[in-house]
Amino acid sequence: MIEKIKYIHDIETMMSLDIQEVMIATGLWEPRGKNVHHLEHKKKNKPRTNVFPKDNSCTCKDCGFHANSPLDVARHYKGSFSEGLKWLHEAYGIKRVPNPDYVPSPEEKRKWVNIVKKHTKNKPSTSPNLPKKKESIIKHDSFSPSMVRSVDFEKGLKIYSTLNYKNRLMIVYTTIYNFSKEGDDFMPLEYFNSRGIKKRKNMDPLGYIPVSRFSELELLLKSMFPIEDLIEFKVLTEEDHSKPLKFKLHYVKRGGLIVYPSFHKYFDLVTGFMFRPTNPESWMVESHLKEIQMTNNEICNSLPFGFTKDFIMHENAIKCVVEGGPDSHCCPEHINGKEMLFISSPGAGNLKEVQLGLLRGQTLRFMYDQDKAGRAGFWGDITLRIGLINSFIFPRDKDGLKELQEKKEELKKLKEEFYELVHDGDLHKCLRAGVTPEVCQWDSQLGDLNDILKQINKKTIPCSNMEEFLLKFVSVKKIK
Repeated sequence: MIEKIKYIHDIETMMSLDIQEVMIATGLWEPRGKNVHHLEHKKKNKPRTNVFPKDNSCTCKDCGFHANSPLDVARHYKGSFSEGLKWLHEAYGIKRVPNPDYVPSPEEKRKWVNIVKKHTKNKPSTSPNLPKKKESIIKHDSFSPSMVRSVDFEKGLKIYSTLNYKNRLMIVYTTIYNFSKEGDDFMPLEYFNSRGIKKRKNMDPLGYIPVSRFSELELLLKSMFPIEDLIEFKVLTEEDHSKPLKFKLHYVKRGGLIVYPSFHKYFDLVTGFMFRPTNPESWMVESHLKEIQMTNNEICNSLPFGFTKDFIMHENAIKCVVEGGPDSHCCPEHINGKEMLFISSPGAGNLKEVQLGLLRGQTLRFMYDQDKAGRAGFWGDITLRIGLINSFIFPRDKDGLKELQEKKEELKKLKEEFYELVHDGDLHKCLRAGVTPEVCQWDSQLGDLNDILKQINKKTIPCSNMEEFLLKFVSVKKIK
């Protein structure tokens, strides 16, 4: 039983290892240029394994191998969970850590009591004057209204070669954004109409790039900027070495892309994008991939759509966070005489604590979906891992913690080994950044904000509009 083991493997450190490094260390994969190829295949041209640095995971489409963490790779390499842990422990010199569930034997307890008594007897009456250990503190962003200014984009184009990488990226991204705003009917209103969403003010910044203009955009960018920059900024990519570079989202074949831009906190240059395909491919629907990001935060920190200088400086608005783009267009623009402003987070729980410092002293209302992912995004979650493959996620709200306790009791009866990983949600990030969070809750059976709007339009919910729904059917709780 785990209570008898004094020291256990440091799973958390092992999970944080770079998955691509671990793959190569096994000898089952090898790097070829920027790609990693799977050597276990019998094929002469060993297929490429896709590595996803953001999630620290990988997938080999050819054989179906998938790893959610370096632990999965180690288990595949050594054939079992325990042997995989042992290999990572030895290969990377990761020391074992004390087991928090360890129960010492009566003999060991007596031994420790004697040691404590011995050291207490010789303990000096006053503690030595040692310097206090400094806690690591995240340096949150700040906002100074005096720094807000206009910039000359055309001048930036002319002196592009003299700019640093951060400014170059903003010039390239702003060029893409300007391209998306060309034409009178850039907005695919049919798409929003099909979702029951009417034209509103916060749609004004949106752009649109139809699939039919992808090639035109590629040629424009290649004629204006160095190829190596376009690759570095994740604008162009390659399907394989034998084919020319293409626009990153070339795999979208129908309809077009609704463009949600991210702007710099002090001026109107674009720092990143959230693209929403109007006609997503079947594999995107199956994998629940609704929106695609284009950013390079190593070069330029990108705020989510709606998180602008105007949002930060507005003094008398209800400032809200929703999941994705369409939900930000579903609520009324005003409620109880106050304007409602929205940040479109790329998924629940994905706001960066550093950026929340821009709203220090303010209140932020979270209107995430009421499903498990939405609850975990706000409240945080506890992941219960059983062995290497099986894991269960429990939001850190009242219902989630109750379910967690029931699962743990079930596993203990079965004598299953498990460990817990605790993750903070946007609630904790806000409090550390000096922001007061509010959480909205409603009947989860009603779906997300866009689902609710559709039901109001069909008159299947007993209210006439979203304002009435928010006032009658949604509870708002402020957390301090």
